[in-house]
Amino acid sequence: MANFRSQKDHLNLINACVFLRNENINFKLFLAGSIEDKEYLEKINNQINNLYLNEKIIILGPVVEISDLLSKADIGILSSVSEGLPVALLEYGLAGLPVICTDVGQCKDVLGNGEFGWVVPSKNPEKMALAIKEVLLDMQLASLKGDKLKNNIFENYGSKGFLLKYFQLIKNIKKIC
Repeated sequence: MANFRSQKDHLNLINACVFLRNENINFKLFLAGSIEDKEYLEKINNQINNLYLNEKIIILGPVVEISDLLSKADIGILSSVSEGLPVALLEYGLAGLPVICTDVGQCKDVLGNGEFGWVVPSKNPEKMALAIKEVLLDMQLASLKGDKLKNNIFENYGSKGFLLKYFQLIKNIKKIC
């Protein structure tokens, strides 16, 4: 799940799929997100066609029922070159998905420096492919990390975590005043 714009670097993920195909890893990639840059979407389509990945990669475009899509997924992947705190990462976590993302923005923090998911360098399709392969070949570990991520999201990014941090901030302000 990532809007179609160059910052999200779908091309990196598509190139990772070449490594997976070459190692005979069975996969299907669904790209979902709003189409913000039609020229970039054309590059994505061209890359899929040029690499003969048409049967492996499906572009869904905008999706209304995100929770339905995530309930059918095995992995949540973000291959961005820059981020802040991506909403998709939080959505993947709430869905209990094992997650692979690039080391940008707050992604590494949300994934507990790799404890709750896989963090790979941006613009490195080979490392991305290795992480995907590891998840697909060890679904027990992947499920464990997905559960840990879900707990982390609830504890630190959900309403409970927010309110605890908010009350601590208020408490600290009162001490200063």
